[in-house]
Amino acid sequence: KWTGELDGVRETFRARQSERFEWDEKLRQNRSRYLSLKELQENFEGFEKGVKSLLLRKKEEQERWNRIIGVAADILDPEPPYEIPLEAVLGQRLQYLMVADEKEAITAIEFLKKESLGRGSFIPVGVQSHSQQERLSSSELKEGPVSLMRFVKVKEGFSDIAQFLIGDVGVVDHLEKAIEWIKKESSFQILVTLEGEMVERSGVISGGSRDQGLGILERRREIRELEKKIEEEEKRCRHALEEESRLQQEILERESRLENRKREIQEKEIELLHQDRDLEGVRKEISQFHQRAELLRFEEEELRTEEKEIEEEKKTVLAQMEKEEATRKEKEEELQSLKKTVEEVQEGTEELGGRITEKKVYLASIEEKQRGMEVQILNLSETIRTLREQTIQRVRSIRASRKEETSIRERIDQREKELEGLVETHRVSEEGLSRQREKVETLSGEWKEAEASSRYLRQELEDIRQKSHEEEIRVSEVQLKLQHLQDSMRERYGATLTAPIGMVPEDFSREEMSKRLAELKTGLEGFGEVNLLALEEYQELKKRHDFLTEQQSDLQQALDTLKKAIIRINRTTTKRFLETFHLVNEKFKEVFARLFKGGQASLILMDEQDPATSGVDIIAQPPGKKLQNIDLLSGGEKALVATALLFGLFMIKPTPFCLLDEIDAPLDDANINRFIEMVKEFSKTSQFILITHNKKTMEMANTLYGITMETPGVSKVVSVRLN
Repeated sequence: KWTGELDGVRETFRARQSERFEWDEKLRQNRSRYLSLKELQENFEGFEKGVKSLLLRKKEEQERWNRIIGVAADILDPEPPYEIPLEAVLGQRLQYLMVADEKEAITAIEFLKKESLGRGSFIPVGVQSHSQQERLSSSELKEGPVSLMRFVKVKEGFSDIAQFLIGDVGVVDHLEKAIEWIKKESSFQILVTLEGEMVERSGVISGGSRDQGLGILERRREIRELEKKIEEEEKRCRHALEEESRLQQEILERESRLENRKREIQEKEIELLHQDRDLEGVRKEISQFHQRAELLRFEEEELRTEEKEIEEEKKTVLAQMEKEEATRKEKEEELQSLKKTVEEVQEGTEELGGRITEKKVYLASIEEKQRGMEVQILNLSETIRTLREQTIQRVRSIRASRKEETSIRERIDQREKELEGLVETHRVSEEGLSRQREKVETLSGEWKEAEASSRYLRQELEDIRQKSHEEEIRVSEVQLKLQHLQDSMRERYGATLTAPIGMVPEDFSREEMSKRLAELKTGLEGFGEVNLLALEEYQELKKRHDFLTEQQSDLQQALDTLKKAIIRINRTTTKRFLETFHLVNEKFKEVFARLFKGGQASLILMDEQDPATSGVDIIAQPPGKKLQNIDLLSGGEKALVATALLFGLFMIKPTPFCLLDEIDAPLDDANINRFIEMVKEFSKTSQFILITHNKKTMEMANTLYGITMETPGVSKVVSVRLN
């Protein structure tokens, strides 16, 4: 829906833009036509030389010629289609100059004579008309002639001059009626038709085809009409631009809304993925907590078992200590008894000497036993102290484990609550995204299956690794024993073992051992051959790598330097090119106006963002034509435009010589003369070599070189120096 509406608005925008382009083209054409006509009007084109000279002087020297009011055409504004009969009747009288009085007319005539500027006709403002004819109504045009004054709006204050010029002129619809009425109607001296055909009372009849160009009055009327058209088309274009801006803004808003909608959907999908990832992480964390709790419970049971064993061992040690203490007391009592006996014996006779000696030996052994018992008691005390410290440490560890278990249980509860919250959030999110939930459930099932398969494979891999490790340990032990036996045989007997010697187990299986041996061989072969030169190769490769890295760094620095130099050169080149381009453009405009006697032209960059590689368009507007590309001009106009560009370049940077190959071929006589003037002017600083067939160009040259062929197949150069 959103995309369809956006496409509809875009289609409307393109349609409005296409319409505006058409209106812009019409506006450009009308403006070009208007500017050309306006230029003709301001330059007084179509006027006689004398009249034109005085009007131009009046424009330049307002105070001196302020008594020249204007021409007769300025005060007459005929209704369409009466410009044609009015211009036919008045003819050159439309160019009559209106002056304040006869004195001003005499002054103007003297000026024209003195400056040799041609002739002019003058009407003093106070002139009186002698035509006081009765006028007929315009509704009687088909029945008879009607005064031309009926259809001409006269500027206020100049009705007498208008009456003087056309007061005795009547209008009819066709020539036959004019001839018929001039014979019997005495009200008008001249009858004119709508086609410009005239019949005078004297019998003179004028008519025929008209010039293709516009007359003074028609040109002025067309200028007014073009002004109105241009104003209307400008309003229409402004309205179209406003409509385009509105549609463009609407397109931007709709694109923005569509982009925001897409972004919201992506954010929801990303949020769902994050929630799934968080949920999976919480599940894994809870699973890890459960595993940790099981491990702690298992450790707690082991600690309790160890604690019981320590208590039993403690009781056994204490019982043994009590038993040893009782034995020690018995020995001490026996020792005391023996001491008493010794004392009694010492008090006896000499006969008992041997017995006394024996008793002393026995007493020494008893004392030795007593010292051993004391050492044993000290050792047992140290053992008891160590066991007590271990018991305390175990108790502390059990308490810490219980605290950690409590903390873990609290964290598990907290995580379970968070899980419940996430599950609730996940459930709410799933209500708007059921398809994604089904996909997640499917992927979750696949993940569980993959995880189960992975656990099974990991377990198998761990078993295989464990068995492999055990076998490696056994092989290492056998190898160590074998090495030890070989060393012993070599040291003791100077011989070596050629084969393993050992006892064959009762449950020995040859097939299993062969299979195991094959597996071990396959494993050893999997390690491949050992490359003894790998270290040296590594050192060489490392040196090569360091060298290439250094070279790469140097090349990168050189590349950065080159890039900076290229950027600097491009910047300087673009700057200098733009400066020269603007200078050439100004000189080109100047030379173009001189060669074409007016008009305008310019050089335009096709890509202003990249002037260094951009092409150049030449836009030219010769006098009386619309602005257009050079490709649409005639051959002669193209040649003049190219010449203007060439001379414009010479004005910026003169060249020692210039070779022109038949550049004047498409030019007419008037343009040839302007071309020759330009060549003469530039020949002061440059030498021109021209290949030409034009006589006027040859007349300008200082030296002529011609090729003749007096004898067939033999060319001859003939030179003539013209001074």
